[in-house]
Amino acid sequence: MGWKNVKDHYRIEHIVQVTKVGGDHGDKAMDAICIGSPYIHNLIVISLDGRILKRHDDHGNDDLKRYMQEMDADLDALKRLVQTPDTFIGDSITVYTWEGAKILEKQCEKFGWPNVTHDGCLMYENTFSLNKSEVVSWAKKSAELRMEGLREAIDQRQKQIHGKQVEMDACRSQLAALHANYPENE
Repeated sequence: MGWKNVKDHYRIEHIVQVTKVGGDHGDKAMDAICIGSPYIHNLIVISLDGRILKRHDDHGNDDLKRYMQEMDADLDALKRLVQTPDTFIGDSITVYTWEGAKILEKQCEKFGWPNVTHDGCLMYENTFSLNKSEVVSWAKKSAELRMEGLREAIDQRQKQIHGKQVEMDACRSQLAALHANYPENE
């Protein structure tokens, strides 16, 4: 995937991760390498085919400016780095997370935030653990909370529908009364 190659080659001190981008304006979301901070994850975005999708042209940060200059100096090198599989030194650490009903096992060099897994996922403290049982509990709790939120949203919509039905019935009654009381204006 090449995210680590990019991080190492350009000596990037910011967070480098692989995440979904796009999908905002009807286009399909796709994985991309994002270089960012804890607050803005996508200051620079690079496609998995090595193209710069989003540039950081604010010259207020010398590190980000340097990254852009070095990438721009040799776009073919950037493309090669992205397309070359990453290599990891030493023993890999097994970590767990979830996606829907699947408990996922991933590998990393160093556990915990703001580190990333070998496939580029940023390890948030409440979604990654060394303990599979803990992740199963989190996944169940997440599903329960989501169901509770959806149940509340459905209840709210049903109350809105009921209110609109009452309004429509009142309008129907008004129209029937108008037709009955003023048949000559038909």
